[in-house]
Amino acid sequence: MLYTGSQADKVMICRECGKTFYFSAAGQEFFQEQGFKEPPKRCRSCRGKRREDRRGGNGQTTNATGQFPATCWSCQKQVMVPFKPAPGRPVYCRVCYNTQKRQGLV
Repeated sequence: MLYTGSQADKVMICRECGKTFYFSAAGQEFFQEQGFKEPPKRCRSCRGKRREDRRGGNGQTTNATGQFPATCWSCQKQVMVPFKPAPGRPVYCRVCYNTQKRQGLV
């Protein structure tokens, strides 16, 4: 379904749970502004659950904030980051990241 000029609220069926949900005109405008070509296929709660499942990924447990433990590549300080660190890729604490950014290295 591609977007057209004026939108009205639409009733959608969630592909995950099968319940109906509303895709408001304001939501449609937001999706269009973000460049999305297709409307959501899941209700808000199923999208949230899917997003949460993807953040945890592969049985990795995280704390309540969805953060992962990591060691700063530069100062060796233990930090929590909102993504799963990839092996061999540098992760920086906030101070070291800002220093790297100022120097144009990241």
